[in-house]
Amino acid sequence: MSEALVEEALVIRGATKSFGRVTVLEDVDFVVARGTIHGLLGGNGSGKSTLIKMMAGVYRSDRSATMRTAHGEVDLEQIDPARSRSLGMRFVHQNLGLIPSMSVLENMALGSEFLRKGPQIRWRALAERAREALVRFGLDVDPRMQVDQLRPAEQTIVAVARALADSDGLEHAVLVLDEPTATLPRSEVDMLFAALRKGAEAGQTIILVTHRIDEVRELTDEVTVLRDGEQVAAERTDSFSEDALIERIVGHRVEVAQTETAEVGPVVVALEGISAGPVTDVSFQVSSGEIVGIAGMLGSGRSEILRSLFGDLRGVRGGIRLAGERFHPRTPSEAMRKGVAYLPEDRPGLAALPALSVAENATIADLKRLSKAGRVGTTAVRRRGRELMSEYLVRAADENLQLQYLSGGNQQKVLLARWISRHPRLLLLDEPTQGVDVGAREEIYDIIRRSVGKGAAVILVSSDYDELAQYCHRVLVLRDVRITAELSGSERNAHSIASHVQKEVTC
Repeated sequence: MSEALVEEALVIRGATKSFGRVTVLEDVDFVVARGTIHGLLGGNGSGKSTLIKMMAGVYRSDRSATMRTAHGEVDLEQIDPARSRSLGMRFVHQNLGLIPSMSVLENMALGSEFLRKGPQIRWRALAERAREALVRFGLDVDPRMQVDQLRPAEQTIVAVARALADSDGLEHAVLVLDEPTATLPRSEVDMLFAALRKGAEAGQTIILVTHRIDEVRELTDEVTVLRDGEQVAAERTDSFSEDALIERIVGHRVEVAQTETAEVGPVVVALEGISAGPVTDVSFQVSSGEIVGIAGMLGSGRSEILRSLFGDLRGVRGGIRLAGERFHPRTPSEAMRKGVAYLPEDRPGLAALPALSVAENATIADLKRLSKAGRVGTTAVRRRGRELMSEYLVRAADENLQLQYLSGGNQQKVLLARWISRHPRLLLLDEPTQGVDVGAREEIYDIIRRSVGKGAAVILVSSDYDELAQYCHRVLVLRDVRITAELSGSERNAHSIASHVQKEVTC
């Protein structure tokens, strides 16, 4: 083995990929040192997802390029998933691919194979192997526990351990984590990071893909930044300030100003003793021109509050008034008629229609305005789609492109255009910038502010405390099934929000 391979866990040279006339990677080099945590960064559409798929053998380079690990070298024009695995490449995606109703050891065995003695499964040996793999990342749980009994961060660690459990004989496997913290609250992020540091200290090489700059600066040793399909930086993380790193990702300096005191109008929505899902006796109100954030742990009932206001949750008890009138929507269509709009957290599953065009996705909630004699013409849809693309800064080849081919940030802007173009009086947003890069995030909040400036009231749920502090006028903390704090003014900062969310109940 050469001296270079002792130091380098992964070397990619000349990766190039186009889709039609669009070049998404242009002669990209990517080098990762062994035993480090390496950040792979870039805005939506920068090419990082394409590079990951090339590492995994899902995409091939358009021209000769190479990928080398400690276990060999492959021409990226010829790579396939089997060859990628043989070179020690392992991947954990945002969707962990775990089966919640099965045990930890069963999930880990599904990632490789069940140990057998004749026709019998060797459960004891399986459990011991699973326990050893988990302890490597500092997780000490009974492998016979069901996955749905674990905390979110523990589930991610199980997925990480599973990815590496079948790496026997691959001493220097490379682990790629794609947005592993996207849905984790801060306490869970800390737990996962501790596990990843433990793995790196033991010699594990980790590539971290994330949009969260604070995580990059906290966890990674080195970073590679892609922009418009080209590598624009490959340096040690500590050589960048936060502003400098953002500037490399976006391509220009981003000025972020904290949301000031709202110029509020009349109360738009008032909740009085609402019980919905896990929450009990929740009361608050939001006025025209105001953005109110809701912070809380996963499972605290944040999303259920939004769903109850959109007619998407049964068994809601208590009183709701919308613009002073009693409001208990039984269906989303009833809520929409009253001027309520809702963008759910699960964009791919509950909001986006990936196989439909940009124009169809942007106009589908407002087709009545485009209809003539009860019929909607494709010309009207396309014309309105073009208008919305321009107004909401959607970057796509044209309005006929299928939504699935847009970056995450552009998809989210299309979905916001769908709802905000209806001029809602109440806008409900659940994790509106999840999986979105810093540049697109600023554009999304500019869109939200425009809606607020026209008189809308916004209720916004986010797991990003910095984001809540930056963009909301007030932040409500949901803990122990009820609202326990309201933060505004100088109290509205990430540290204060985190402290209230994670505060232990004292007897």
